[in-house]
Amino acid sequence: MFLSLSLSPLLFLQIHVNTLMQSIQLGIQHSIGVLSQVDPRDLLMQDFMTVETVTFPKGGSSTTPAHACADFTFKTVAPLAFRYFLNLFGIRREDFMVRLFFFLLPSLFMSALCHQ
Repeated sequence: MFLSLSLSPLLFLQIHVNTLMQSIQLGIQHSIGVLSQVDPRDLLMQDFMTVETVTFPKGGSSTTPAHACADFTFKTVAPLAFRYFLNLFGIRREDFMVRLFFFLLPSLFMSALCHQ
């Protein structure tokens, strides 16, 4: 007896989108957490050109938590400038995360469907 499992493209896509969303959320949470440890200061021009790259191994590391996703790398562009503007406009980090995923998830899903 053979067992055949076929996933519809939509279900297969949903698994990948969920994994992607979890990875993005973990990366942003880590980036914001690291930023909260740095004292606020005036922005410099080079702050807008900074790109921080962090590798997230599945088993975790000394600076990243373990997670259920595959290993991934997360890049944060201009993190100090990002924090500065969040604070300047009074945007709470929790509100930013909720809105980001509320608007980002449908965009990712539709983009993935169009590229099949």
